[in-house]
Parts: sequence; structure tokens; C-alpha cells
Amino acid sequence: MNFKESLPEFYQEFQELLRKQNLLETIEQLPQMEISGRCDCGDSFCSTFYIKPLRQLNIVEQNIIGLHHGRTIDLHSEKGMVIIDFDNFEQLTTIEVLFRPDVEEALEKVFKKTEKGS
Repeated sequence: MNFKESLPEFYQEFQELLRKQNLLETIEQLPQMEISGRCDCGDSFCSTFYIKPLRQLNIVEQNIIGLHHGRTIDLHSEKGMVIIDFDNFEQLTTIEVLFRPDVEEALEKVFKKTEKGS
């Protein structure tokens, strides 16, 4: 499911948070980003979700270099916490969203729709 279409309000905020951190390459990738799932930790304050890789790794990247955690950046959101994780190939993998009931509510709606097949 497309990030922009699924969470339009948070998407706009997220884009601005990236801009403030000067993460221009990530901003350029935003329109293609797909949500691949969400955290199942069960914590009521957690609205973390995962991003599908924008490109598949080639055979050398898969078998020789390997996929690993790259870096984590706190986006310093004024509301709740928004922290992003990249893999070692600089692809965004996780958007950790904490203490944001608005995002949780939007994610619940999106995932209920996909469960029903809408």
C-alpha cells in the first residue's frame, strides 16, 4: 500500500521532517514508498511501520555484502517521536512512530481495509 495514499496527513508531516534534516534523497523516494507491514509489539503507544525496499538487491549485495542495519535518525518531531531506520544500502526500512494516536488511528483504518480486501 502506498505511503502517500494510505497516510496522507502524516505523509505531509513526514516530508517536512525529512526536509528539516536535509534528507533530500529520502524525500525524492517518498512518492514510490510502499508500506509493507507494521510493528506487532502490542504496545499501545507504538505506530511503527515498515517500508518495502525500493529496489531488489543484486546477487553480490545479497550474498557477499549482505543486508544489515545502516543508521537511525531521530527526526525530532514536535508531536510524539518519529525515528527512521536505513539499511546499509541507504534504503529506508522502518518509520518508528511513538506516542501518536492520530497515526495509530490512520494505520488501523488502512490495515482493516486491506484485511477485508478493499
